[in-house]
Amino acid sequence: MDELEESRRRTRAHLTKLLTIDNPKSLERTETLLRVLGAFSSENYRNIVDTFTAATKILVARQNRLNKNQLKPKEVRSALQLAAYHYEQTRELHATQDGLNMFLGKNVNEDQALSYFRNHVSGKVKDAHGMEITIAEDGSCYLYKEDGSGRHVVDGSNFQLMRAKRLPWIIPTIRTTKEVYKRRSDRDDWMIFGYAQAVRVPIQSGSVANYFFVIARKKHPDAPVKFVTAYHMENHEDFLKRIEEFEPFHGFQKA
Repeated sequence: MDELEESRRRTRAHLTKLLTIDNPKSLERTETLLRVLGAFSSENYRNIVDTFTAATKILVARQNRLNKNQLKPKEVRSALQLAAYHYEQTRELHATQDGLNMFLGKNVNEDQALSYFRNHVSGKVKDAHGMEITIAEDGSCYLYKEDGSGRHVVDGSNFQLMRAKRLPWIIPTIRTTKEVYKRRSDRDDWMIFGYAQAVRVPIQSGSVANYFFVIARKKHPDAPVKFVTAYHMENHEDFLKRIEEFEPFHGFQKA
């Protein structure tokens, strides 16, 4: 059985399981949906399966976060919109080809990381929408993460080597990615922005995709947008869980 046929088999089984639970009429809809899927070309079929699978993973993460057995129709539709936006906007950089491997494979110490942040990261940078992001020198606290609380407590014992190794990714991600997300803070009225970038990182057996996420925020409409933190995820599923609570950002509409 080739890869495409195996993918189809898994998708049929997954759809049937999802759409027939506690609803006999769903079986007819499932069979119709499968017949429609079977009529597409191989490339279109792969695109459909990728988008549907991503949306399903987003929905599972959303149900878990909200602790709800039943999502609202708009919450389901927004998951499909998120998945579609992700696949439309995602671009992949190659660490070795795009100058992002300066610190990869090296033991970057705390002083080196702080010096690089101060000299090459802090300042101002504009994103693909022309929005200016301010990266203050004290933003280097993102390099520290306290076990348990997750707070950015500046202490040598909390220094995160993996974050230091990806310092050169911050500016290119903000400046070039078109995959930008937004959401309102749960605790206040801050607007939070997430800049996403896939980066292919070399390993001994080839390369793997990392998903890099830069967070910035603004307190009110007229406030500056300030860098908060940045981190990477090593698999696509974790990335989909991360963007679940966001929505696509297309830039601010001019009056």
